[in-house]
Amino acid sequence: MIKIEDFVVLKSATNDVAVNSVGIVREVNETNGFAFVFFIGKRVELNVQLENIAFLDIKKTGKSFEYKVCNVCHIIKKI
Repeated sequence: MIKIEDFVVLKSATNDVAVNSVGIVREVNETNGFAFVFFIGKRVELNVQLENIAFLDIKKTGKSFEYKVCNVCHIIKKI
């Protein structure tokens, strides 16, 4: 279950925000199936369907892990 202040990854492109973009959840509306997410790289806030985002454990990214978050575009990439 995704909750407020979770980091998430976008699973499908939405409104000029690329797949695998990292965002922070600002609000969740499970009744309607949407979350209000701030996408860091694009500096935009969007309502996104919950099925189009996935939880990201930000502590499991970086040098010693399989994926990292680019510090320029804030898209998760395989190392």
